[in-house]
Amino acid sequence: MHVLSREIEDHSTRNRVMNGPTKNWADYLNTYWQLMDCFRSVEPLMKNLDPIGAVVVSCIENLHVALLTTLPGVMAAMIQSRVDRIKLALATRLYLSTDATEVADVRRFLELIALRPFEMRILRSIPVDMNLRVGLLSLCTTYLIVLAQFHG
Repeated sequence: MHVLSREIEDHSTRNRVMNGPTKNWADYLNTYWQLMDCFRSVEPLMKNLDPIGAVVVSCIENLHVALLTTLPGVMAAMIQSRVDRIKLALATRLYLSTDATEVADVRRFLELIALRPFEMRILRSIPVDMNLRVGLLSLCTTYLIVLAQFHG
């Protein structure tokens, strides 16, 4: 799976010119793949470690898992920041424009954005934002309690 994802990523980055936010996205993906390669190279060494070394590596792996659960929230926050900048640019254009049709178009678009704000959700129940880990923990706890009630 890792090799297939890497090939798809390499193919997509070769076939288009990178600029602006897309270049940043490629940088983030490259950093992620470098971290994954580092973790894979450490795995064989863990078999021969003393207990303290195993604890250190386990802590690093747990940190890795914790970061993976927060990355969608970080990406959603970055997208929300970009949407806010677009709103600011449109509001500025609305204020500075003298053309009546442009003002009407920008005003309608801003109303549409206000009616349908940017929001990402998992299965329409968990919002993808910086509180994603808390939401996932809450969902797991709720279902664990429900399962315990049915079992007991």
